Amino acid sequence: MEIFNNQIRTLGAPTFGLLKDYRNTAHWYILNNCGDTVDIFINEHKEILRSKNIREEDVDGIQKNEFPTWFKEKMSVLRVNNDPRATDDLYSLSQWPDDRYRSWFSCIVNGVRFRCKIRDDKFKTQCSGVSTWGDGGVDDIIYYGVLIEILELDYINQRKVFLFCCKWYNYDPMGKRMVVDHNLTSIDVTSQWYKDEPFILATQAQQVFYLQDLSRGKNWMVVQKVNHRNIFDIVEREEGEEEPITNEVFQEDDSSELPHFHPTEDVVETSSLVREDIDPITIPDGLMTSLHVGDYDDIGENTDEISGDERFIVNDESILESDVNENSNDSDFRSDDDIDST
Repeated sequence: MEIFNNQIRTLGAPTFGLLKDYRNTAHWYILNNCGDTVDIFINEHKEILRSKNIREEDVDGIQKNEFPTWFKEKMSVLRVNNDPRATDDLYSLSQWPDDRYRSWFSCIVNGVRFRCKIRDDKFKTQCSGVSTWGDGGVDDIIYYGVLIEILELDYINQRKVFLFCCKWYNYDPMGKRMVVDHNLTSIDVTSQWYKDEPFILATQAQQVFYLQDLSRGKNWMVVQKVNHRNIFDIVEREEGEEEPITNEVFQEDDSSELPHFHPTEDVVETSSLVREDIDPITIPDGLMTSLHVGDYDDIGENTDEISGDERFIVNDESILESDVNENSNDSDFRSDDDIDST
């Protein structure tokens, strides 16, 4: 059962307490939040009460007091008769939790850290604000409060359930204890709601933060909801269930907004490194082998060896001179005086 699949990590060392009068309240809340597995038996018991001509408005109150005992006896009979409906989880759930429980000051639920109010007041950070969805009669409403205690309840067969005991703020929409102004929700924290029903499942809690509402006084708080980083709300699927397609991407085959590009004139190639407007120049082999890239720091000391463009150093002037003389008849290597004389 999902109620026993606790993805909760407790922090610190626990203390121990007794449920006492809250044992029935905590057990009844757990039974009502187990889903269809237990709802089948709740509806069966409700039909039994109605068959006794009990008034409809009294059925819920009577069932709250009688169902846990009836459910325990029902599971015991099914267990003795080896009925497959009496699974280990249902049988453990029907036998009530132990009156002793572990109390924790801090825990991590679904990657979010929660701290009890008494411990949270000692820190500069705030981790005690909680909210949860509930049935408000006509429409579902959100309940806001602070975390008072983290309870770990033990059932037989090593089953465990974690509950949050909370102080719920009374912000009845029919009253004047809640104000919504420009998407900001402010509540009056002086009044408490559901003192006799303070429990929720730890997995039902959502974290909120409270900020002082300076415009309305010290008893008013602004509720700030947040989306925690690196925590993603992903829809869970049962094994074998097909993945629902909720956001289908639409892509047109051809775009009708932009026309196709048709060049109106020849594109000039600008990336070519070869010049075709002049005749090629032939450089003697001896000239290239006698040149090398020199160190600029040594240029000042070897000014006699620097060629005309001040980037190459001639190591052997005799080779260079002989190469130039051998090609003196080449029009491409004539000196400026030769050109002027012609």
